[in-house]
Order: sequence, then C-alpha cells, then structure tokens
Amino acid sequence: MVGDPHPHRNKLLISARGTEPATGAMLSDRDAIRITHFNNALVSDAYTSIQRQVNDKNKPEANRYRVLLADAFTEAVELRGGGSASGQLLTFAPAHEEWIIAHLGTAPEDDVPDELFVLRLRKSLTVGESPEPRRVQVVLEKLKAVERFLEKSDAAFLRHEFLAYFER
Repeated sequence: MVGDPHPHRNKLLISARGTEPATGAMLSDRDAIRITHFNNALVSDAYTSIQRQVNDKNKPEANRYRVLLADAFTEAVELRGGGSASGQLLTFAPAHEEWIIAHLGTAPEDDVPDELFVLRLRKSLTVGESPEPRRVQVVLEKLKAVERFLEKSDAAFLRHEFLAYFER
C-alpha cells in the first residue's frame, strides 16, 4: 500500500497469526522470534518517544541524568550476559527509564542500603554464574551518579524500580 501510515502493520499481523500474511505460510520458530523482537522494539521505541516528550516538558532537569541512568541499565544487562531475555531487557530499558523519570516525586519508598542493593541485583542478574560483586558495585556507582540530581525519596524510588526491573 503506497503511503501506508503504518508500514509495520504486516509485521505485527505475522506475530498475531504465526503465518506470513501474503502467502499464509507458517513461520519458523526462528523467524517468529525475530519478528517478536522486532515488534517489541517498535513498542518500546514508541513508548519511549512519547514519554520522553512528556518528560522533556514536565521534567526538563531529566536531561542532566538520563544518559547516566541509561548507562546503569546497560551495564546491568551486560552483567547478566547474552541471550534472548537479556536482549529483551535491553530493548525495554529505555522505556522503563522514561517511566521512572515520569514517576519521580510520586511514590515515597524506603531507602535500599548499598549492601542490600548489590546483593539483590547480583542475585537478579545471576544466569548461571553470578557476576562479581565489584562489577555489580559499578552499577550502583552509576546509579549514585543519577541520585546526586534527585531528592532522597526519589533516589529510594529509583533503586526500588531499578531492582524491580531485573527481579521480575
């Protein structure tokens, strides 16, 4: 369709039906996984884009720490190792980062002490072999760089949400 405002529509139909729309041919598991990852990236990118626009308007100070927050998520996913689950965590991380920014100041949380944070994150990132505690400490240091820009209750909220992302 020329000028289709939804050029990815056919890809979305593929994952919903498990067949290729033009021919009706069944997809291989590998192709279905690729399409699912593609669709997840579309959803994540769309949410991230919309929420970032809102955050830029409502919380312009987030530009000072957004990159630091993204770096902490990336570092944590890398510690988890490769695989499709890690790929999905990395795919949805930007959307979760924007969700966290949007909700700063809305939910008081109890502080998560450094030692408990490292222990919980290390446990959550363990797929096979546990990451070394000093490498998990690097993630904490990256989050602390973000926390310097936040109120104490928002820093606690950030730690809770960061952990929750990997504990689900």
